[in-house]
Amino acid sequence: MLEQELIHKTIKNLNQQTGLGIDCRVFENGNIDGELVLPNVKQRLQVECKKWLNKANIQKYLAELTLKNVITDVILITEYINPNQATRLKDHKVPFIDLAGNAYINTPPVYIDIQGKKLEKPTQEITLAKQLGKAFQPKGMKVVFMLLAHPELLKTDAHHC
Repeated sequence: MLEQELIHKTIKNLNQQTGLGIDCRVFENGNIDGELVLPNVKQRLQVECKKWLNKANIQKYLAELTLKNVITDVILITEYINPNQATRLKDHKVPFIDLAGNAYINTPPVYIDIQGKKLEKPTQEITLAKQLGKAFQPKGMKVVFMLLAHPELLKTDAHHC
């Protein structure tokens, strides 16, 4: 998924959950990935999109924000933020939104704190199955294994149809 697509889907999900009508402008090039416009808030949040996060990424991200002194001016958008990461970001007052529907925004008068949502796995499994095709699903793998283990099964005899 492209960063622009991730940003749009994440904002769409958040608007469906909250009904706030949050708007986002996505930038193709530049130092920031976009700009988030909250209703009744003059301040705009700069969007920083990171596809995935781990402990090291978050540590580096927090250090960069602290160094730039822009923690409350930037919102992190990513695919998924686990509960530990969410707590850490929230403790540092870093706004975030993920594709699963987790969000933390504290920009008065807007306050959003949604946690505990997980990415829907069936969608990922269906997508993977479509990409791989039938040969790499359980029954197909059994056929592939049998053909590899017993190559003589590939030999056809005109008398045995």
